[in-house]
Amino acid sequence: MNINDYQRETAKTNKMADYIEYFMLGLGGETGELFNKFKKILRDEDGEVTRDHVEAMSLELGDIAWYWVRLVDALGLDAGDVLQQNLDKLNARFEKGTIGGSGDNR
Repeated sequence: MNINDYQRETAKTNKMADYIEYFMLGLGGETGELFNKFKKILRDEDGEVTRDHVEAMSLELGDIAWYWVRLVDALGLDAGDVLQQNLDKLNARFEKGTIGGSGDNR
């Protein structure tokens, strides 16, 4: 599936219209759930990631993708364009030798 198909299909499951705040909070919440799962792997499993852990994290990543693409849509953006813009930025940084470091404008 490509990202633009996913963007269109997820619109069918959206009950919040273009409520940006809802998508922002959902994105943060689902990301927190993913982090919490990994924290417990570190605490309880000595950091060993099993197939079951991967499957559980995959479900959270899917939820993150849903909120991300719904936010993209609510902002009037095209998901494929957002990803391409990010790739272009990363490639430019790599070519300039500034892929490491910090700051938005490097």
